[in-house]
Amino acid sequence: MKYPTILGAHFGALVAFALSKGMSMDDVQAVSGLAPGEILNPEARVPETRMAGLWNELFRRFVRGGNLRTSYRLEGHNECSLPEGLGG
Repeated sequence: MKYPTILGAHFGALVAFALSKGMSMDDVQAVSGLAPGEILNPEARVPETRMAGLWNELFRRFVRGGNLRTSYRLEGHNECSLPEGLGG
């Protein structure tokens, strides 16, 4: 199954936020499953599930009682589950 993607620049903005909140680049790599070159490439296409994995980690760390979802459904799209080991 091929997942929808987002522009690397959008993922990079979330990474910058995560780093500003104290996450390390190693942490970002671990939860996103992406290599540094993929994380830092604004022209790359990043699977939405990788961004969801990073959001879930941010919720887990910084939001009391964070909603750790391993699947999501956008209006008009099929449900998408995170790959094994990502997210919650």
